[in-house]
Amino acid sequence: MQSADVDYLKFQIDHGDAQAKKLALQDLCRRHRAGETIYDPNLRAALENSINGLLLTHWYDEKVRRWALNALAKIGTEKRSLTGIQHVLSNYADEPQTIASAIAALYAIARDPSLYVRTVGQFPRELAVLAALQSVSFITIGVTGVRVNIEQASPDILKLALIIVGLDRAPENIFHPRYPNSKIVEELGTHDDPIVSQYSVWAVTENPKLGVGDLGIDLQDIERMPPNVRGWIYRLLAADEQCSSSYLEYLELGSVDPSGEARNGLADGIRGVYFDGLEELVYDWIGQEEVPEIRQNLLEHMARHCDHFVGYQKFVKETYENEPSNSPLRQRLEAAAGGTSLFGDLRRIKLLDGGDLFGYGMEITVNNKTVNNNVEIGDGAQVGAIAVGGDAKNEGDLSQIYSNDVTLKLHQLLRDADDLVSKAELESAVKREVREAIAAAHAQIEPNGLKTVVRLLRKIGSVVIGVPDQVEALGKLIEGINDVGGLGGA
Repeated sequence: MQSADVDYLKFQIDHGDAQAKKLALQDLCRRHRAGETIYDPNLRAALENSINGLLLTHWYDEKVRRWALNALAKIGTEKRSLTGIQHVLSNYADEPQTIASAIAALYAIARDPSLYVRTVGQFPRELAVLAALQSVSFITIGVTGVRVNIEQASPDILKLALIIVGLDRAPENIFHPRYPNSKIVEELGTHDDPIVSQYSVWAVTENPKLGVGDLGIDLQDIERMPPNVRGWIYRLLAADEQCSSSYLEYLELGSVDPSGEARNGLADGIRGVYFDGLEELVYDWIGQEEVPEIRQNLLEHMARHCDHFVGYQKFVKETYENEPSNSPLRQRLEAAAGGTSLFGDLRRIKLLDGGDLFGYGMEITVNNKTVNNNVEIGDGAQVGAIAVGGDAKNEGDLSQIYSNDVTLKLHQLLRDADDLVSKAELESAVKREVREAIAAAHAQIEPNGLKTVVRLLRKIGSVVIGVPDQVEALGKLIEGINDVGGLGGA
């Protein structure tokens, strides 16, 4: 996972409203299920601390609590997250789904999870077992099996069973000895409880072994379904490129659905896909969509797929330019555009927003005259001056050579560089040398350290030359560090 993605998720968790927090946590879980990893341990720890903060500050929204626990099950550690999970177990016993998520998180991170479950209180055996199965196997929790009777089980138990089916962690025939799980999931699609019906659609959406044919819902009846169920059906139809192109008429129906919840399900589903003709639907939709989160999902789709349909680029750039500097939407679009030809354009717009190339508050000596934000203030070299056609000396605290805004940009570029180097196929000694230089540059942002990083990044260019994506990313990083750091192509 790119550092820009992590920064955006953390910003939403720290500063967003309940809906934004929930969506960020859901996105984090989705990315981990898809195999994405946070490589930088510092970024991972900071994100984990933010998530724990939601649990320890009595965050009022149950869904936020539950998704925070689900996220900790993916990235949490016993050292940092155990206290927050125990806090939930002690204070939210009246929320079965929250307790189930807490148990799942315990089994994911704790060395002896059963100890903590026993000390808090008694939970129904089915709930505890099904919750634990989200993270571990039957063997680990010491039981031989569990059967969920769909005629007698409560909606809470049915939802948990559907979760482990969706995660592909359910034993076969968990619902009935004679029927496969897919058949029962199909039956539960028309359950009287709309949340159970929603979870059945979610299970089909998440489990790669299931598909539209396992829904148990006639798509012609979609408009009669509750909004939450419609949203998940639209998401399912949109999430797969081959499937979505076959069901374009239903995607068009979803784009004008009267429910924002249902439309957002579709918008979330198409973020990661593109097929010929989809751009027409997106353009018609975004022009009339009034819900900010839905518009942002559509914009993310456009930023991600601008190389498939270049017409998206102009729309995204104009939207980006009209946003305040460092706004959450700008961060989101930068993260979505990573690896595309649009990314460099967005970064250049961001740099231009800062006034001169070097940012505010930086003093530069030009022909022995010091210029501050293009205002001449006298002769002589200043602390951290850069010689451009004159004699300048670096004196004093070099950490103050760049403004705060420029320093933040350089830290981001260095994190991106570390991401790339950590993934590259390099000899261990070479990788260590480059990452140590990046770490040193992080510790004190100054030109000499940045020049060392650029030199070493150029050095590894010949090694990653056979990996086109890495070559392109490496070139952009070198260009970015040179430009933002004012190194003059050093």
